[in-house]
Amino acid sequence: MEENQSPYEMLVLVCTNSRPQGQKVSCAGEGRSGEKIAAKIKEFLEREGLKGKIRVTKTGCLNQCEKGPNVVIMPHNIWLSGVDPENIEPDLAKYFKV
Repeated sequence: MEENQSPYEMLVLVCTNSRPQGQKVSCAGEGRSGEKIAAKIKEFLEREGLKGKIRVTKTGCLNQCEKGPNVVIMPHNIWLSGVDPENIEPDLAKYFKV
């Protein structure tokens, strides 16, 4: 195994877990859209010239399903819950300091 420094300043973890209707709520099920949130963050980062510095990664379940959709910003250990993909843009600048 080889150990290296991360090539990114930040990692953004976006839960895109989806379960069949009728099961426990999930970040990408029943009208929630983890996929759309990830796409919006990626578009923002590209537009602001941060692509390559900040990595957006879609994840499975983060075990906070009832509070979702969930986004985690590392290494700052910021956990965003109840993220609305239609209203996330205005908040992104404060998290990514542009």
